Amino acid sequence: MKSYFKFLSRNKLYTVINLLGLTISLAFIILLGAYVSKQMNTDSFQENADRIYLFSSEESFDGAYYLHKHLQNRYPEIESSTIISCFQDVATMGDNTFNINAVYVDSTFFDIFTVKAVSDNVNDFSQGRNNVVISESFANNIFGNFNPIGQTISLEGSGSDLMIVGIVEDVTNSIIKNSDVYVRSEMLEDDDEMSGNGPSMGNWSFCASAFLCKENADLKAKEHDLLNWLKEECWLYQPENSSFYLHEAFFVPLRDAYFFHDYGDGGFPSQNLNSGEKKIVRILLYACLGLLFFAMMNYVNLTVAQTGFRAKEMATRRLLGTSKSRIFLKMIAESTVLSAIAFVIALFIADGLAPSASILLEYSFGIWEIMTPIFILLCVACIVLLGVLSGIIPALAISKFKPIDVMKGSFRTKTKMVYSKIFITLQNVVTITMTIAALTIYLQINHLLNMPLNYNTEDIFVVDGWDYFNDEKQISIFREELNKLSCVEAVGLGEGVPLHGGNNHTMKYDDGFVSFQKIIGDATYFKIFGFKIKKDNHLADPNDKGAYYLNEFAIKELKITEETSDFTVNPNTDYESVIKIAGIYNDFKIFNALTGNRSGLIRNIGEYDMINNIPWTIVIKTRGNKDDAVQEIEKAFKAAVPEVPNLFGGMYYEDLIKKDYVKERQLLKIVDIFTLVAILISSLGLLAISTYYVRQREKDIAIRKTFGATSLEVLKKSVSIFMLYVSMAFVISIPISYYILNRWLESYIYRIEMYWWIFAAAGFFAFVMTFVTVLWQSIHAAETNPVETLKKE
Repeated sequence: MKSYFKFLSRNKLYTVINLLGLTISLAFIILLGAYVSKQMNTDSFQENADRIYLFSSEESFDGAYYLHKHLQNRYPEIESSTIISCFQDVATMGDNTFNINAVYVDSTFFDIFTVKAVSDNVNDFSQGRNNVVISESFANNIFGNFNPIGQTISLEGSGSDLMIVGIVEDVTNSIIKNSDVYVRSEMLEDDDEMSGNGPSMGNWSFCASAFLCKENADLKAKEHDLLNWLKEECWLYQPENSSFYLHEAFFVPLRDAYFFHDYGDGGFPSQNLNSGEKKIVRILLYACLGLLFFAMMNYVNLTVAQTGFRAKEMATRRLLGTSKSRIFLKMIAESTVLSAIAFVIALFIADGLAPSASILLEYSFGIWEIMTPIFILLCVACIVLLGVLSGIIPALAISKFKPIDVMKGSFRTKTKMVYSKIFITLQNVVTITMTIAALTIYLQINHLLNMPLNYNTEDIFVVDGWDYFNDEKQISIFREELNKLSCVEAVGLGEGVPLHGGNNHTMKYDDGFVSFQKIIGDATYFKIFGFKIKKDNHLADPNDKGAYYLNEFAIKELKITEETSDFTVNPNTDYESVIKIAGIYNDFKIFNALTGNRSGLIRNIGEYDMINNIPWTIVIKTRGNKDDAVQEIEKAFKAAVPEVPNLFGGMYYEDLIKKDYVKERQLLKIVDIFTLVAILISSLGLLAISTYYVRQREKDIAIRKTFGATSLEVLKKSVSIFMLYVSMAFVISIPISYYILNRWLESYIYRIEMYWWIFAAAGFFAFVMTFVTVLWQSIHAAETNPVETLKKE
């Protein structure tokens, strides 16, 4: 290796570019390895991992409260079961009130799942329905050094005083979400079956169901029977329900659960369980492999370009008796050593980037925590593989020459630009494709964010009424205080907002089902959002509870005309009713742009009845500086709820919209980062290869200039060669990027077109990047005095 290190020290540009490219690429590979490794080991600590199954439809793990009870009674293979239902709640202890994450589970939960106990009496959780267990972090934050066992805590959601009987460690790296308080599931039961939590399973998507099988039982074998049973017993599985018809049912092993659903390509993320996204992992994997491919191409390209300058060294070795195979192995060893050096440096860079990567991916992971003996062996194997893949072409190029060719000076002529043409073209194909991807994703996300919703969204601040207020008096005071503020134009009360769908109401209609989203609010609520009436039937009592306005989409889904005066729901049942049509609203977007439109049952109730109902949502139309307005709104909240002033929260409507596209924005950031790094590595490689190309052609350029060629002609010829490679890459990248990105866009209901100028802009950028990178070296060669060049020769 002594001669190799001397060669590296004498060729600093070659060394820096190869080492930098490999180091950056390997740093991202290591980050990805740490990220995926931790995700793949999700729930590996569970003692019953091979016996735990989760119910799932094709869309989500969430189902009905009573489902696990039905299935445990139906299948003797099930030893025990539990629901998992997560809520954000408000807890009160004495004079202190605070927000918490609560999870409702059966008494069997700690027998099924491995959650390490901190206190000795966690088993008391199963002894009474009012017993709760808290997490270690919650205990430390709230109680400090004080023993919380035996203390009473009140949760707004349960409406009862609960006793703390145990403490458990925080749950990490699990499909089970970490929660502050574990509450008995009986608190969710209701004697009134119409609540949806009874045996009829009317309230779906409320909780996840987990099962512990008996030893050697095969619960997956029951999936066919499970589906047939659901088709008979569950309304969501009945074929006549065209709106929300579920087709499949699974018993998913715990080891497969984390990646079972690819929510990036459809379905609904569970509100009760953690999940991984295969789509993000795939994108990261492809991007990392692309960067590594770039770095390898740079190494191969530059090493092959340098073979002419190392030919004398290799010829001398051959003349001294070194065999072709030894020369071949030497080149492989050199690339492996460089890969090993790059890997060690990349390891520390990856460790430094891990905190930022954790924030970007919204998943905490570190580098050193995955450094197991097996992982280290894999790293060594990858270094050797990388060394072989990077060094094999240069090794073949150098080992096959004959020493006599070097002495004649013909070796350099035979090898110049043979491999470079291919690699420069491939690099530009990837760079152009990634640039097109970055532009397309940016435009698609902007399209979603700026898509017309057909109602007002600007300067609307949203506060959840149920989260912060206990009675109508508090809301009245809050509204009065708000109306005194100069920054507040209006205050409306309603039941949810269009972005979140209001309240779902699914009913039988004709031979099937129709699913409505109820949009209900007072007159100010409707004025703030600015919904437009298309047709008003001017009923004598438009606020009649049996009368609703519909949107245009509902008219189409009900298959009625705009002149129809009413329609019947739940026919031939005890709940049959006639809904009078008060009028029609122009369609406005219900939910976000990631979903199709929905049928709306719309009612402007004039004045909200706060005596019998606490409004779900308070919408505040503000003016002026938004930050100042939020501060004033918070002061009004503290005046209304002085006992819990620190619970205040809310968000502007436009920020709520942005929040719905977190994954899309995350994807954009990832693609942007990898595109910039790819451009950097590609530019460095292009700079180096153009340097060696010009260096190889110094004599040719000098002779041309001696025979009368101008500097401009020499410059044009040098640059045009590289521009030709970019042109070839541009032509190749168009169908590739169009196919990939068109497939990606198909996953969106509202999407942009693949505009021609996206391809043109990416191609133009690649041409400019190549032109600027190559130009400097070409100018230097064109302006050099040919006499000086020929003297060197």
